[in-house]
Amino acid sequence: MIQDDSANQRDDLEFTGRDATGDIENLMNSKSQESSDDQFEQEKIFIEWKNINFYVPAKSKSKFQTSKEESKFRDLEESGKQEVLLKDEDKNHHLVEEYVQVKGRNMKRILKDCTGHACPGEILAIMGPSGSGKTSLLNILSQRQNLSYGSSIDGNLQANKREIEKSDFGKFGAFVQQDDVLLMTFTPFQLLTFAAKMRTNLAIEKQKSRVEDIIKRLRLQSCQNTYVGGILMKGLSGGEKKRTSIGYELITNPNLLILDEPTSGLDSSTALQIIQLLKRETQRGMTVICTIHQPSSAIYNLFNRILALSDGYTVFNGQASEIQQYFQNIGVKFPKFTNPADFLIRLAIDPSLIRKDLSAESLQNQAVNSYSIPDKYQHQTGLNRRFSVIGIDRKITFQQQLSYLLIRQFTYLLRNPRTVYGCLFISIFMIILQSALFHDIGQKQLSLTDYDANYRTLGNWAGFVFFGVSDPFISIGMAQILQIPLLNPVYYREKASGLYSVHAYYLSVFISSITMLLFYPFIVGFGTFYFIKPMNQSADNLFRWILVLLMETLIGSSYGFMMGCIFDSDQTGIIMMMYTVIIYDMGAGVFTNLKNANFVIKFLSYISPFRYANEIQLRRLLDTNPAKDIALEYYTYTYGEGTCYAVLASFIVIFFLVGYAALYYKSRSI
Repeated sequence: MIQDDSANQRDDLEFTGRDATGDIENLMNSKSQESSDDQFEQEKIFIEWKNINFYVPAKSKSKFQTSKEESKFRDLEESGKQEVLLKDEDKNHHLVEEYVQVKGRNMKRILKDCTGHACPGEILAIMGPSGSGKTSLLNILSQRQNLSYGSSIDGNLQANKREIEKSDFGKFGAFVQQDDVLLMTFTPFQLLTFAAKMRTNLAIEKQKSRVEDIIKRLRLQSCQNTYVGGILMKGLSGGEKKRTSIGYELITNPNLLILDEPTSGLDSSTALQIIQLLKRETQRGMTVICTIHQPSSAIYNLFNRILALSDGYTVFNGQASEIQQYFQNIGVKFPKFTNPADFLIRLAIDPSLIRKDLSAESLQNQAVNSYSIPDKYQHQTGLNRRFSVIGIDRKITFQQQLSYLLIRQFTYLLRNPRTVYGCLFISIFMIILQSALFHDIGQKQLSLTDYDANYRTLGNWAGFVFFGVSDPFISIGMAQILQIPLLNPVYYREKASGLYSVHAYYLSVFISSITMLLFYPFIVGFGTFYFIKPMNQSADNLFRWILVLLMETLIGSSYGFMMGCIFDSDQTGIIMMMYTVIIYDMGAGVFTNLKNANFVIKFLSYISPFRYANEIQLRRLLDTNPAKDIALEYYTYTYGEGTCYAVLASFIVIFFLVGYAALYYKSRSI
């Protein structure tokens, strides 16, 4: 493990840095945290990887179109090779893939002895077709690999000639993912300010100065106060969103910047601007690594080094300007007047398309023979190997994380009030509906002679309380299920960048979302209490009336929040809500008499919050009504209010904890 050095040790160290023009000069020592953070920005990172192999479990079963194919597969399997059928329009190509035994299991190699490096002040572009291993290599370099069950990695990864662990990357590097996941109701200035607060210990004035500097470097001045926007809101263009995403990671002025397909989805002009932006960052001494699919010649000319992958093999690894000479030296004809990127992509798709005797494995052997590291990085000259010094501790306290997240979340909800407006409309609609169906039902009494009327009255009482307590559970639960999955992509990106802890995020979103929806039980409670007219019109009875609806709201909100944390799809969450409501309805004690019910219904009544809320609400509705005890006995609502309140509170706690556990478990792989 890497241990942080003391402040005194930091004072004795001299850092090597870079200024805005890329000239390297030594800086004076610093004694303050802010000065240390500034010094952190001046370090250089040389990253190198050797013989990286990435394995995933081989499929145990394959589908074959003919018995001949299956027989051929079995023959290959015995010899240690596996055949995969690839369809390409009208042609069938058979690709033989090696698989190896790793810990007694058949494993397919995604990356095969991949070796390379990236230098300070340069852009390394990783090229290759889909499925060649670009993203896998990028995730390994950024220490973001989410290994599926049975997957494994071997090889050597070093920064400044020192092996790095997963916790080391955040001390000197930053990662920009392919998708621009940003909160749509915030501006670039607000997003970068939030990132500065969460990722630095700088004073407020220096945070503002840092944000303004990033905005200027990324040329976002004209749109810094424009909302990001989304499907239902106009906002930034694709290029502006990409630059904002890059700025989100540049806020710490990292020494190493890794980007996944930074030009994906952009037009040629905007894509060129993004790469030019990265080129300017390398002039400040930064090391930049990015994957790119098929760049234009103008973009290609901005790259310093190219690493091309084909089916996990490295078919080219060298200077971008030397590609033509390299292939001529190994006897591969390089077409004239051809974009080198187009040639590389064609070569990586299938080397035999360039020359029949070429293979990805043979090209990798040639690349290994010609591979070399610049002399100035062979002996670690001028590079700091102490990540504990390079990575000054910038973590803020839990209280600060929670407060910043709460402010952001409340701002997001206030600027995107569709959920709140929807619940407000539903609350008014429910008051009108319940009042129309059950007006003055609280004044009804049982008859001593008309038994049919008594059954109708008992049914109306039970129907009203059931409808009243199930409504907030369903309405608020649905609102949470629809809202939480929209925030998950932002959380995954920010959690991977180490902005905040799981519990700070969970509490902030839970508190803010529930707070914004608490008006629902109060509006519905006051409205129904007025129109239903229970016999006991006291303030105490009104308070208990609303308290039941409030607890059902909290249960529904907690349940919806839990579903949103478990499932990233709101559709899946809605389906689960539908089945859950059916189960809760069956155990509510309204559709089936619990006294004579079978063991299945009785079990469902134990786990149904509707059953406990029904009892409390029926007691409130019939308080001071002579028929109260008869109705409670008829529906077997005999637990008492204290027990019912305790059980309802336990539902809130259970759903809250399960939701947190689900989010925490999913966050472990981020």
